[in-house]
Amino acid sequence: MAHSNLLNDLYSPFLRLPTEIRFMVYNLTLVSELPLPLGCKHSGEDRKHIGHFIALLRTNRQIHLEASKVLYSQNVFIPGGECNAKCVTDHTYRRLIERVLLSQAIANENNPPPDLREGEDIQFPAIEVVKNLPSLRYLTVCFEICPPAWPYADKFDIVVKFYMRQIMRYRHRFPKISVENPQGWEEILNKHSLKGVIQSINFYMTDKSPLMLEFARTEIEPNMLALARSGSEGWERYEPGAFYVLD
Repeated sequence: MAHSNLLNDLYSPFLRLPTEIRFMVYNLTLVSELPLPLGCKHSGEDRKHIGHFIALLRTNRQIHLEASKVLYSQNVFIPGGECNAKCVTDHTYRRLIERVLLSQAIANENNPPPDLREGEDIQFPAIEVVKNLPSLRYLTVCFEICPPAWPYADKFDIVVKFYMRQIMRYRHRFPKISVENPQGWEEILNKHSLKGVIQSINFYMTDKSPLMLEFARTEIEPNMLALARSGSEGWERYEPGAFYVLD
């Protein structure tokens, strides 16, 4: 096998291309427009989606090393509803993962929201996931409540508060993300009523590197501008390192 890898490295036309060209190819073939599952056992049928990307990594050792950096650092990953800390602590490339989307449904017809009371603590499995991603540079937290769950609309702001308090409490676990105003999200909740009107709320947080600020400029700000142009008053922007958006 080692001899075969050596021959691939020596004679592969692809590996004779300049490094910059190879990484252009990786970006074109490995970066998905949609969030990718973590690929753990809780990903279910979605595991097949990331499997198509991983196939390229199996070509040979050098391509594996190069392409894995692109696959895991340039894509946004979304933990499944049953994902927990073990899904990433056992993940070979968890230290390469930089971008995560957390989607928290407030309730649906079959699953009412948890009975949360002030002073209580509850574990949200998805937060346990991001606590174990030390290279995290971009985090979106999306809360949604669908029309069939409107009887639980009064629980919306309660769940958001419990969830975001934990995100902020553990933000030292992903130190690359800079949040200069940790209470910014609470100011938004106090300003806008979430009871019976709002169907979703998104919080975007990034680091302040040129790469992530460019990502925010191209991926986040257009959505915010679209909200502003539509006449929506429900959008906010804080310091360059952290974005909060209310849909």
